Amino acid sequence: MFTIREARIFSCGEFLRSSNLRKNEYDKNSAMLDTDILISFLLKKERSWILLHSDFDFEEFKSEFFRLVQKRCSGLPVAYITEEKEFYGRKFYVNPSVLIPKPDTETLVERLCKFLEFELDNFEHDKYKNGFFILDMCTGSGCIGISAACEFYSMLNKKFKNDTEKTDKFIKTHFSLTLADISEDALKVCKKNVQDLLPEKLKPETKIIKADLREKFPLCRNTKYRIITANPPYVPSEVTDTLLSDGRCEPGLALDGGEGGIDLIEPLAKNAFSSLTSCGKIFTEIGEYNAIAALNIFKNAGFSKVSVFKDLSGRDRVIEAVKKQDF
Repeated sequence: MFTIREARIFSCGEFLRSSNLRKNEYDKNSAMLDTDILISFLLKKERSWILLHSDFDFEEFKSEFFRLVQKRCSGLPVAYITEEKEFYGRKFYVNPSVLIPKPDTETLVERLCKFLEFELDNFEHDKYKNGFFILDMCTGSGCIGISAACEFYSMLNKKFKNDTEKTDKFIKTHFSLTLADISEDALKVCKKNVQDLLPEKLKPETKIIKADLREKFPLCRNTKYRIITANPPYVPSEVTDTLLSDGRCEPGLALDGGEGGIDLIEPLAKNAFSSLTSCGKIFTEIGEYNAIAALNIFKNAGFSKVSVFKDLSGRDRVIEAVKKQDF
């Protein structure tokens, strides 16, 4: 007999002895959480159930559990092992072709949703024909764009009191979502998440395309966007090399922002400015390494009301900026 209690003790010991995991201030709490996630994954049970059934016979899953533990000891993140990561209340499919959605990125989605809610409350049909045309550059798993679209759909249902006819008409006229990335493998992950998570009514108005943020952004319906979101590579190259040395297997392409981490911020700002409608807004994640430099890049690109917002850890994480009104 091999109980859940014994499995937890074994796994935690292996994790805490792993040289790869110890590189990142890995502690007992982290080891216990990873252990419980793997057990939950195999049993298809919530963590609360596991904690209440420590004497459950886990023998049937022992060999597979040992295999997953060794994968984690190699540095491979739990999210890649289970192929899922919760983000903004939804479980996203992930693999090593995309970055694992981070809690810090939820700060961007929160800021965006506040803006969407305000715009919807003050929406004028004749003024903004493309009022909710959204482009999500460097989309990766699609976690930013998909989360925002799902939240927006809930806002619409609330606004129109679940009147499907009014909601459908609004979506067809005023909404579009374009999810773009330079990596074809990342777009495959994004496509699966669109199919699994996006409300059916939004799917016809959603496009998944290959695009490079260093080049002119693709337009939607031959018009500009009201909103652009992005999570570009912004980690300095030297830091990227250090991060990836622990075996985490995240795509360097999605992390490495060049020597200072801002090589791709300037083309992002330039192309976003030319792709936004008058008074359009960009929301982009940035790093604490280079927040001030990034802020100045957006100002120099012509944006106004450029602001930096902090994540839950108090680190500079999100830039919001507005394209000045055309006169």
